[in-house]
Amino acid sequence: NGYCFPRWLAAQPPRRSLTRYRVRLLWWWRTDHLGRVKSNLCTAVFGVAIAHAGPPCCLALNVMNWLQASDTALFRFINQSLVNPVFDWLMPRLAWQALFPPILLVGAVVLLWRGGRRGRVFVLTLALSLAVADGLVCNNIKKAIKRPRPCITLADARTLVGCTKSGSMPSAHAANWFAATAVVFVFYRRRWPLVAIAASAVAFSRVYDGVHYPADVLVGAVLGAGSGFATVSLLNTAWSLIGRNWFPDWWARMPSVADPEVTKEVSS
Repeated sequence: NGYCFPRWLAAQPPRRSLTRYRVRLLWWWRTDHLGRVKSNLCTAVFGVAIAHAGPPCCLALNVMNWLQASDTALFRFINQSLVNPVFDWLMPRLAWQALFPPILLVGAVVLLWRGGRRGRVFVLTLALSLAVADGLVCNNIKKAIKRPRPCITLADARTLVGCTKSGSMPSAHAANWFAATAVVFVFYRRRWPLVAIAASAVAFSRVYDGVHYPADVLVGAVLGAGSGFATVSLLNTAWSLIGRNWFPDWWARMPSVADPEVTKEVSS
């Protein structure tokens, strides 16, 4: 098991900058003056040569294993080392999926009633962003990756909420909240930090509750924010093309989806 790297190293085509070092390393291996070398010491000695001489498949596997180990270690730190009674009470309530629809519904009703043109466009954009982030992006990636949740694979994981068999990567909770954060950033610049704090707390709770790895919520946050900004951009582009040709009167009053009230400000 400990003699995999020299055979591969000897078979590599020579390069001027590494020929001298490769010869010395092969001489050291063949003289065997340090005795039988185990696989972990072999990996450490030939790490620099591998990094420069060309990336074999084993190097990619080592990187993936390191990322997985780091992700698991960070999960255990959040899930087990940060345990306290306050978090045990708060985190399951933050991650409760039933918390998101009521807040969304109340906010949508208020904005549709009192939010004016900006509020109505915001509600429409937010609904489309959540549909894209959760239904289109996250669900398809979950089915493609099929990463098991830590509450299933790790025997020592503390699980404070229900553990489902759906994919762990990415986190739909994080994607939904950060998609909402991106849309709020576009329409209500002064209030987006509050939504971002709430989104971060929900993402953290998913790891603390034992149902997601840290990488799951990080990827979910990136995908959610990207889905939110992409939805706004696509809606703005579509309205610019369709509204200008098919609804010229409406487009004259609202030429931009991202800033629905810009015409009123200019005309006044």
